[in-house]
Amino acid sequence: MKYTVQDTTTMATVDNTGSGTCLCRICDSVRETVRQIFIVLDKYRWLLDAYIVDFYEADLWERLPGGWIDFFKDITPGELGSWILNEGSSVRVWPLSLQALRRVVGILQVHRNQRSEIALKCENVRKTENTDFVKPQVKPSTCSSHSKLRDLLGKHVKPKKKHEIEIMAKIIADCAASAKSECAVDVGAGIGHLARTLAYRHEMCIICVEQQSLLSEQARKLDTQFESIAMKYVTNIREQKPHHVSLKIERDSSQLSFFMDIINKEFTEKFRLNPEFSGFGLIGLHPCGDLATTLLQSYSESDRAKFICVAGCCYMKLSLGPQSYPLSKYLRTTGIDYDLSYTALEVACHAVENHCIKLKSAECWELKIHAYRATLESLIVQRNSSLRHAQLKSFKLKENTTFEEYCMAVTENFTEENRPRRVEEIRNPKTAELLERWEQVVVFGSLRSMLAPLVESAVLLDRFLYLSEKNLSPKLKAVFDPFLSPRNFVLTSIK
Repeated sequence: MKYTVQDTTTMATVDNTGSGTCLCRICDSVRETVRQIFIVLDKYRWLLDAYIVDFYEADLWERLPGGWIDFFKDITPGELGSWILNEGSSVRVWPLSLQALRRVVGILQVHRNQRSEIALKCENVRKTENTDFVKPQVKPSTCSSHSKLRDLLGKHVKPKKKHEIEIMAKIIADCAASAKSECAVDVGAGIGHLARTLAYRHEMCIICVEQQSLLSEQARKLDTQFESIAMKYVTNIREQKPHHVSLKIERDSSQLSFFMDIINKEFTEKFRLNPEFSGFGLIGLHPCGDLATTLLQSYSESDRAKFICVAGCCYMKLSLGPQSYPLSKYLRTTGIDYDLSYTALEVACHAVENHCIKLKSAECWELKIHAYRATLESLIVQRNSSLRHAQLKSFKLKENTTFEEYCMAVTENFTEENRPRRVEEIRNPKTAELLERWEQVVVFGSLRSMLAPLVESAVLLDRFLYLSEKNLSPKLKAVFDPFLSPRNFVLTSIK
């Protein structure tokens, strides 16, 4: 789906039948795209639902089309990686069904290139009711003008996180300005890196909500450390300090209302704001699973929430049902088989771009671990079928790691009778035959990765439609570099 956002002063038509369906050009196209995505997913659902560990036990390779099996006999992992990314022309003639699948995935997925101006934006522009805006009485600092302080905010922050925070903070600040609010609630704030950037660089009033009290305490210490240095350069720094609250957000509607009341009180008391202040935004940088949908529901149900900015992740932790997935009335009422399995949602959390880079690199051997795990699964099930999909010890594969070394390391927590025997099983010729098929395992996993963007698009477009049905004019765009941040989409809305 590839549309360029265009400025418009014309209100899009909204269905007046009470369904809440926006009839603008973009939302119509989103609904049709969702329908087509599930047509494709229905055909290849078995591929997404498969567990790689069952590759040999379930004979998954033989379930692929015969023409694909024959073709992949001569394809190297590097060739496959380049082809999936559509990098130049291939000297080989790929099966038409494979070419068609790659093409349709490219057409239907939400555009993943963060450099593009392409975005999805509902044309039903909602006019803000917040005309009596009173700027919060926070004395502005000059943190943003000090390069040393900017560098200090990024200290001990990994490159991926730093990249996300830099971009996300700017988007949030822009949303806040459009909503005529300078307050935001960072839900799932962790140790507060995003919150400090918003507070000290963008001069916003920030409340951090984090379920784990230990993380909140660490965040306070980092705030204090930053302030001790920042006070040498600027004044009134303490009035910008983020406020941290250890709190678990419940999904029950009455509890959500209670949560919003608490947040409103915290803003007025901790930042000395007028009780009639202009409301606040809800923000989340990769809130896990259901937390993202809880934020969307809180935003749609509360007049105090003036904008939302969410980059979701951990789709496999979503609950099935109207409180999490699917959210939109469209998916719940049109008869579409919208079911997405744990394995489908899990593979959607990984970047196909990074997978293909690994296929093309000298580190492709790292992907052998999937063949090791599938081979070990066969040995485990032969010994004790009740241990199917058993939890193994984590293990970092090295280039010269043998299968025997891998087996002994990851089954260390097994009882002796359930561990594969070295000679009879691990060094068995049949085991060696399975291991020699490691490239088949890699190909199978790569096909699942190629389909993964459709799964993520289905989840994101469901959330887009949910906000659209609430007349909340959503916008969805890739903003992070997918090679650094696989979950690179941000969903925003401004009331």
